[in-house]
Amino acid sequence: MITRAVIFKVLSSGEVRGVYCHCDGGLDCVGAILNLAYHDPAKVDQLLALGDLLALGMEVEAGPRLPIYEHVIAYHRDYGEPWHDTRYSSYDELYHKLTATGAFWLIDYVYVMKPDQTGHYQWYVAEHQPNDSGKYQAPRLLREAIAELIEQEQAGENDA
Repeated sequence: MITRAVIFKVLSSGEVRGVYCHCDGGLDCVGAILNLAYHDPAKVDQLLALGDLLALGMEVEAGPRLPIYEHVIAYHRDYGEPWHDTRYSSYDELYHKLTATGAFWLIDYVYVMKPDQTGHYQWYVAEHQPNDSGKYQAPRLLREAIAELIEQEQAGENDA
């Protein structure tokens, strides 16, 4: 099953730029990779410069397609498909699109790197709400969402 995601960054100009990621967009894959390997805003800029992605990997540079998740697989760079990204004039515009019914209806996770009040970049995630077309949970810190997922998985293992 495909879990689609989009990955955005709020630029210093306030503009928002992002790409689509086709495979494994959940917290346990794309979320974990962003949390582990994409703290540096410059590395995120390199990622976004590739355009839309088939799969996210720990390294932006081109490399062998296997093992998967080691290197990014980009549609334009690796398959010669047309280059594409998505831009919004502001985070408010992106947030409006998130809350508008159907705006991202095929996207399961929306990841946004944006600066906090101190200027330090943080990852946030908004998850599509099950059985509620077009609606997303309020964005929350990615590291907190991953910690909650780990707790849930550990609780499930203890119940078994």
